[in-house]
Amino acid sequence: MPENKVSRIIELNEDLIGNNDSLAEQNNKLLKEKKIKSIDFVGAIGAGKTAIIECIVSRIVKDYRILVLNGDVATRIDADRIEKHGAKAIQINTGRE
Repeated sequence: MPENKVSRIIELNEDLIGNNDSLAEQNNKLLKEKKIKSIDFVGAIGAGKTAIIECIVSRIVKDYRILVLNGDVATRIDADRIEKHGAKAIQINTGRE
């Protein structure tokens, strides 16, 4: 760490992971009740997530209604790529990498 930088520990008075786990559990329950299948793709920028999703969508779009939620820093590039294959895509701009 550079000499002019100071490291601090900040205590949080809430269980962020526990809260996230609880929300995830509620989401999974709702998806099961509605008989909605979901797949979560995570990975580094440029890892090929969108390319894999494009391939899957192109093969199953005739048999299923597909919605893809795309998270991107500031563009619709990935959402546009998915929509070219016939699926609906909703872009969520995260504003950060």
